[in-house]
Amino acid sequence: MSFEKFLSKWLVKINLDNKWDVFNDYENRFAMEYHVYFEHCLSYLNRLLKDTKTEPYALKQGGNKNICLLDRSNNSLSLFFPKMEKNLFNLLLKDINSSNLKFLIRSVSSEYLSQNQYLVCPNFSFTPDITTRSKEEVIISTQNISKLDGSRFGSLRYSVNKISKNQNLKIRNISMVSDIDARDLINLWQRTQGKNYLIDRRETDYNYYSFFKENEKCDNFVSISAYIENRPVALILAEIIRNNFAVCLMNKAINAKDIGGEIIGLSGLSGFLYYLLAKELYKRGVYYINLGSLGDEEGTRNNKIALSPVLSSLSEFQISYKKINQ
Repeated sequence: MSFEKFLSKWLVKINLDNKWDVFNDYENRFAMEYHVYFEHCLSYLNRLLKDTKTEPYALKQGGNKNICLLDRSNNSLSLFFPKMEKNLFNLLLKDINSSNLKFLIRSVSSEYLSQNQYLVCPNFSFTPDITTRSKEEVIISTQNISKLDGSRFGSLRYSVNKISKNQNLKIRNISMVSDIDARDLINLWQRTQGKNYLIDRRETDYNYYSFFKENEKCDNFVSISAYIENRPVALILAEIIRNNFAVCLMNKAINAKDIGGEIIGLSGLSGFLYYLLAKELYKRGVYYINLGSLGDEEGTRNNKIALSPVLSSLSEFQISYKKINQ
């Protein structure tokens, strides 16, 4: 089967203006899982659809509710956290094989894999290869962080008490943050703390900010920003996935950095934003937050460990389908 014939038979372009029909279906899928994973949220889904390196499609079969990302430069198709019957999946694999596309399923949990064993069974054309996509995802308790009781929170409690007394620090929600301020903060973070990371996250973070700005009136999207003398120094964003669980998409805080002889931000500001977020979510009846992977960067790991996670071993996986004759 030619690539163009496969495209015509299986895929339909997603209209980003009508994405909420697909989003609502995925929202129900995310809510059904026992744990909440970092990539299982609408903010991450929106980021994927707007990624300029891929084209967003939906499978025509199954009600146009399974998102696919087509990468023409790599001749590959990735299916995001699908919901489909075994027979339909086998038909899809058969046509993928004849069209010579590379194929993978991304962002699935061990729970999902155990419930959909047919996805990992070798068939006539492919051998599935399961690899870890994200590891050591951190879950914190909003109740624990809101109260900061005990010696384990001594350092964070000291920072919170000190910063709380700073009269120059003003807390605002996202409706009071301009696009220019958000861009300036994200760029400043990249110049200071961001340089320690392998990936430049500026466009990703601005994408998250824009999505939250679009949905600022929706109660499921929680944002807190901090300003000092009308200068943005921190922004944290979290999406509530279900009644008791949220995902923190980003925490961009300038932790007292010397920029041209001027100290910008405050020491311990990122931990303070986690504290404010936990308090706000706890008031709303949300008891746990997924902060994403611990990561390899020392500062990020230490900041998340200081929050005394209740769990730090969640993993997400992807399944690559390798042709048997290769």
